[in-house]
Amino acid sequence: MPRISGGALPPHLVFDSQLTTYPVLDRLDKCGIRFLTLRRRGPAQLRQLEALPKAQWKTMKLTGVSRRYQRPSYVETTVTPRPIANPLRQIAVRGLGHEEPTLFLTNDADIRPVELVERCAHRMLIENGIAENIGFFHMDALCSAIAIQVDLDLMLTLIANALYRSLARTPIGFEAPTPKQIFRRFLNTPARVTVSDTEVRVRIRRCAHQPLLLASGALDAQPIVPWWQGRRLHLEIR
Repeated sequence: MPRISGGALPPHLVFDSQLTTYPVLDRLDKCGIRFLTLRRRGPAQLRQLEALPKAQWKTMKLTGVSRRYQRPSYVETTVTPRPIANPLRQIAVRGLGHEEPTLFLTNDADIRPVELVERCAHRMLIENGIAENIGFFHMDALCSAIAIQVDLDLMLTLIANALYRSLARTPIGFEAPTPKQIFRRFLNTPARVTVSDTEVRVRIRRCAHQPLLLASGALDAQPIVPWWQGRRLHLEIR
């Protein structure tokens, strides 16, 4: 059974349908752990949903998602998959970008359907961030089997991701792009590095999007880097 700091059981878990099995969900429920998961769409469940009258489907309003998916429809039922002892809430949602309804399964009797969907959407954003780290930073290809080296690689990956995110917030209109897009538009260009006793000067070749960086003031700072023996970093675009 998963535990958090101090040995206590987690109060709430959100995970994908393929992570575990129904017997484990039954154990979580008996331990008093609230969970929220997706349910596989089987033919029987889809037939039952198709047979429901349109009047039973209600509309919810989501926030923090694309305008196209802000008003999906849903229907809530009670199900008891074997071998789960207590009935669970099943919320079927249409209009989330899939041809078939998305099935949410939870033992949380208090959470509202709209909160349930938004919480799962937040989990998907985290998964997308992990996918970006794997696709661009190659986080799944760590260079060593030695634990300390793997930990260092992972830490450097997270630092690099945070730096790319910070850079993306500087130019106007580039808050949403992924690290890969930021690299292609601003950083994937030749540069000349000159090291002196007092500074490290990086001269970046001008490209199509560089004026946005100049206008944002992101290159104005000239920080002193302690592990460069106090040398100052100077960035410029020519």
